[in-house]
Amino acid sequence: MAGIFVAAALHTLAQGFVFDQQSATGPVPVLGNGNADGLNIQPAPLTQSFTPSLSAIGFVQLELADIPGNGNNGATVYVKLWTGSPNINFPTATLLGSTAPVYMPNGFNNNNLLVAGIADFYFSTPVPLTAGQAYYLQPVVLSGDNPWDIIAIGDTYPDGQLFVGGAGFSTDLWFREGVVPEPSSLALVGLSGLFFFAIKKPNLTLH
Repeated sequence: MAGIFVAAALHTLAQGFVFDQQSATGPVPVLGNGNADGLNIQPAPLTQSFTPSLSAIGFVQLELADIPGNGNNGATVYVKLWTGSPNINFPTATLLGSTAPVYMPNGFNNNNLLVAGIADFYFSTPVPLTAGQAYYLQPVVLSGDNPWDIIAIGDTYPDGQLFVGGAGFSTDLWFREGVVPEPSSLALVGLSGLFFFAIKKPNLTLH
């Protein structure tokens, strides 16, 4: 058990992310995958609902792709976080925060859709959440080629769904969200595991 704990702690240190909610645990191929499809981010607002178990969100990962022939500028994209309604135009929808914008160059992931084009979006500071409450992620193209695509992968996430213009569909965007622990916190996790292993190690000696 101690060895497993140490391995998990070291994996967390190497990964740099603590994932909370996600519709996939890794890259998902698009070509040849009947459940996956590229959706235009513009013009109708797309929102992906999720139900966190953590009390904050620090980052979002999304899978995106350029569309051949839509221009040569690439695109700058960011993510808005909403609560209250999947329709951002409803009075009940409240904007909680936005990530920093991310630039993706022309041709991003459109030459080989067997390989995921995953982009990391970070909030400048973690946004407080209430565990068990619904929230909504909205990708926004700040500037660049139009259309710009985001990947939906089928109904893979049981605690949320994709909304297009406020209407719900039985599918999900490829997304992962969670927090980025402070380096000191990660170090403490790793050191506590090593300390636990060190004090338990003599009990494993064979006689």
